[in-house]
This record gives sequence, structure tokens and C-alpha cells, in this order.
Amino acid sequence: MADRLMPDPDAALALSEFRREVGIGLARIEGDVRLLLQRAETGDRRADALDNKVDGLDGRLDNLERITITRDELDERDKRLQERLDEQARRRLTITAIVLTIVFGALTAGIAVISIIAN
Repeated sequence: MADRLMPDPDAALALSEFRREVGIGLARIEGDVRLLLQRAETGDRRADALDNKVDGLDGRLDNLERITITRDELDERDKRLQERLDEQARRRLTITAIVLTIVFGALTAGIAVISIIAN
């Protein structure tokens, strides 16, 4: 019975070596876990930064879409401008015709008066 209470020196040495190996293994695992946590936090920060950047770009795109003139709008503006220019040209032509009619009428009347006086 006394042999049972006395620890076996080989078993004690093996147990001590086992504890040391377990301690080393746990320390290595703890270091790996800390490294993984650090990488995860870095990834989270980068993801947040990218999310903010995407939000900013999305806002800029919304602004551009609000103020951008489409091709159809430009075509419509061009059409209205051309209609106004055509109307202005018609008015100028009408005014020119009226002025020429008055001038030629006055000349004709002046020539008629001169013919009457000369006769």
C-alpha cells in the first residue's frame, strides 16, 4: 500500500512534461486567437471605411443624377430655341417687307408727284 502512495518518478516526470507541452500549446493557441481577433478588427475597420466611402460616392451620384441634363432634355431645349429663332426670323422678314413696301410706296408716290409737276 505504501507503493501506491509514492508517486512513480517516471510518471511524475511524464506528467510534468505533459503539463509543460499543454501550457506551450495553450500559449500558442492564445497567440493565434489574438492575431485572428486583431485581423478581424482590422477587417471590420476597413469594411466600415469602405462602407463610408460607398455612402459618400452614392451621395455624389445622387447629386449628379439630380443636376445632369439628359439628351432628351437637350434635344427639347434645342427644339424650343430653334422655334424661337425661326419666329424671330419671320418677324424680321415681315418688318423688312413692310419697311420696303413703305419705302417703295413713298418712292412711287414721289415719282408720281414729280411726273405730275413735270408735265
